[in-house]
Amino acid sequence: MFKKALILFLSSFIGIVSTPGFLIASEDVTVTGLNEANIVQTVIVEPETTPVAAPIRARVAVKTTPVYTAPANHIDIAGRSIAVEYTNSTAVDAGNVVKFYNNKFLYGHNSGNVFGFLPSVNVGQAFSVTYNGVTTNYRVSGKYQYEKTSATTLGYEGVNIGMGHVANGYSPDEVRHNLVIMTCSGTSLGGGDATHRLVFFADAI
Repeated sequence: MFKKALILFLSSFIGIVSTPGFLIASEDVTVTGLNEANIVQTVIVEPETTPVAAPIRARVAVKTTPVYTAPANHIDIAGRSIAVEYTNSTAVDAGNVVKFYNNKFLYGHNSGNVFGFLPSVNVGQAFSVTYNGVTTNYRVSGKYQYEKTSATTLGYEGVNIGMGHVANGYSPDEVRHNLVIMTCSGTSLGGGDATHRLVFFADAI
């Protein structure tokens, strides 16, 4: 049965090969009878593409925090740093800085950008003064309020004390201290003046 099927298959294969028009790989092929009218051309059309824009890179502003540089001469007290300028007379107005007299006496207005915060400073509080490249640490030893009794005197418990005496570091109990800080207090008299003076005495630590 198998032999018979094989003979049949081979016979049909030979018949196909011998059929006119059937090409095998060894034959040359010549195409005739074609003209432009019956030639179909296949044209490949590339699909239109929408140009893709380059991604926009957002410019991110780098926020920098300015680095604070304290003035060369300054006082650091209660978390604040205030410029200090030397003066050879306590009659000179302090302006927007702290004046430094005789390397012992610091005075300034009680404005917000100078000594307006001093009422919150208490005895025992530490601070520092940097002057001519030297930093000295201090601690508040005494806090007093004097009455302004004249241009050159201050009153404390009914006693008039010379301004120079206070500026040289003498507290009401006649103890001499290393440093004095003074600003206006009480009721404003205008022109940066007031009825009282808030005075701190301090000693180096």
